[in-house]
Amino acid sequence: MLRLLEWRVTALHSGLKQSERVNNLARFRAQAARILVATDVAARGLDIPEVALVINYDVPRDPNDYIHRVGRTARAGRVGHSVTLVGQRDVDLITSIEDRVGSLLEVYAEEGVTVETRVTRDALKPVTEKKREAMLQIDEGRDVRGKRQAGMKKRRM
Repeated sequence: MLRLLEWRVTALHSGLKQSERVNNLARFRAQAARILVATDVAARGLDIPEVALVINYDVPRDPNDYIHRVGRTARAGRVGHSVTLVGQRDVDLITSIEDRVGSLLEVYAEEGVTVETRVTRDALKPVTEKKREAMLQIDEGRDVRGKRQAGMKKRRM
């Protein structure tokens, strides 16, 4: 979906072969891909010097995993930010993280901007359209670049 939105993106997860992981990481380091979508495979042991932003789509269950995830940014004295999307069920996890790091996490707010206008007007419509396109490609057995995948079966609805 991010590619359909015309973002330069690559991925890092356990479903990839090691050679694909190495190649994708090299693309990200070289800034050929500006976004790296990753699982906790990327949380530890990677040295990526210039990560400016880490977005946690889900709150890690272990506060140490949170520290390692957000530790990808602001390394070696550089400025960086992390954003964690928090739902109602994540409050206890956030409290555990705050206890572990010894400070409260900052709540992000933009003055004069509501969630409704930011999400609904600015983001939801194009994202919904591109998600629909991405799901159709998956249903047609195509990979993330739109090429037909050998051996992929159509998903039944």
